[in-house]
Formats: sequence, C-alpha cells, structure tokens
Amino acid sequence: MTTVVVAAAIIAMILVGVALIHRLNARQQARTAAYHYGDTLPGVGRPHRPKHPHPGAGESRSPGEEGRSPDDER
Repeated sequence: MTTVVVAAAIIAMILVGVALIHRLNARQQARTAAYHYGDTLPGVGRPHRPKHPHPGAGESRSPGEEGRSPDDER
C-alpha cells in the first residue's frame, strides 16, 4: 500500500511540474509577442549583403549553365 501512495505522489508531482512549466512557457511567449526586442531601429539596420557573391563562393548553377561562364552573357 505504501508503494502505491509513493508512486501516486511522484506522478502527482511530475504532473504539477509539467503544468507549471507549461504556464511559464505560455507566459513567456505572450511577453515575447508583446515586446519586439529583436526589431531593428529605423536607420540602424543590419549591414546589407552584397548583391553578387564572390566568384567560387559556393555558387550553384542550374543544369543549363554547366559550360557557360559569367563573361558569356555579354
């Protein structure tokens, strides 16, 4: 009988912990949604990436461009 009571108490504590963590996560998600900490300020944006990557920097070509180089398009 004691074993059943101890097992029930452990299961009850686990369920209380799960419910508490669920409530804390929901509260934190609501707080994060209300305050946009990650938004950049106007005029203080992130640096822009170059429009064209450096040659050989992992460019992938489509199947029709296998034998052409960028100079062929001129």
